[in-house]
Amino acid sequence: MKSHWAAFSNSLLIFFLLAGESFGQFEDYGQKNCAVFQCPKDENPVPKSPLELQSSGCSSIGGGGLSMNFNGNANSGEMEISSCCDSFHACNQICGTTKSFCEDSFTKCMDAKCKMSSQKDECTKAASTKKLMLQLSNCNDFNEGQKKSCTCVKTDDADAKRKEVIEDFYQTYNPSQMSKVDGLAAKATDTNKLAGLLTKLVTKYGSKAIKKVKDSREKLMEDMMNSRGPNGIPGMGRKAFDADRFENDQEEAEEEEMIEL
Repeated sequence: MKSHWAAFSNSLLIFFLLAGESFGQFEDYGQKNCAVFQCPKDENPVPKSPLELQSSGCSSIGGGGLSMNFNGNANSGEMEISSCCDSFHACNQICGTTKSFCEDSFTKCMDAKCKMSSQKDECTKAASTKKLMLQLSNCNDFNEGQKKSCTCVKTDDADAKRKEVIEDFYQTYNPSQMSKVDGLAAKATDTNKLAGLLTKLVTKYGSKAIKKVKDSREKLMEDMMNSRGPNGIPGMGRKAFDADRFENDQEEAEEEEMIEL
């Protein structure tokens, strides 16, 4: 039994280390103001089109798979704020947003959801955990999202490109409202204004505009939870028992050596 728990502890240790990587191993934690995406002189940053927004859910916003229960399922509190988590991931990937704007929007979304939730206590606990993890986060995820979503175009071509992004969004998610494009494009006269518009559109169309993907840390926890030994101990599947067999083989070898002596 001792070796079983040792193997399980090792699995948890590996998981904690992987979860810590999402925050740069806790280096530079608490960064709220991250550098904006920069283009060369005479060029402006605009979103790549079509938008390719992804969300790995609430579990990847701090704590990794630890937000799941021991059945490998998301807890009820996180289910209440799942749409907020999706919007937060998307916000980081919309060219022209800022980390502080995305975090503030995320916090307001969670507060609103929990206020209306029938599971207020669970929702509030989950939201509090996410708020804490935001305080520990660095700029890595935000910078990566901006790098993937932004492209640089000549300043003279920027207006046409911004309009193209809006056209593509409506054509994809609500073609019956294409008549709104010209008016919205006239207001989205720079990168920040377009980012604000796209954030509102993505929030409105929600699941249609955001692709759900599996977080690598969540998958790791699921695999560990599904890997149960004969006694039902989580994380004690075949690989863990391979380690046990190795230890047993070593003990048997030592006993045989003693007998031979």
